[in-house]
Amino acid sequence: MAYPNWPNHLEVVQTARYFDPVNFAPRIKCASPVSFGLYDGTSPPTGVTAAFNLIAGPKELLPLHSDHGSPSQEPRNARREEWLSALVKGGPVKLKK
Repeated sequence: MAYPNWPNHLEVVQTARYFDPVNFAPRIKCASPVSFGLYDGTSPPTGVTAAFNLIAGPKELLPLHSDHGSPSQEPRNARREEWLSALVKGGPVKLKK
């Protein structure tokens, strides 16, 4: 099995290589909240961080420090909602440093 739930066919495996965000990250110019899990086997933090560093537009890293449903995720979830609200309204996102 290639990427989760993708069939293990030669064409799929060859195409899946281009789904790495590092390949298209330099083209991203829009505001981007980027999130990843520290123990994520699907999107390893090293690859996501490499892609994050290549994003040309305004960006903010919102890492998950534990399970998605954990109460420790509340600060990250609140920040994600701030991003989504601003983006839906077409307004600017105030980046945190």
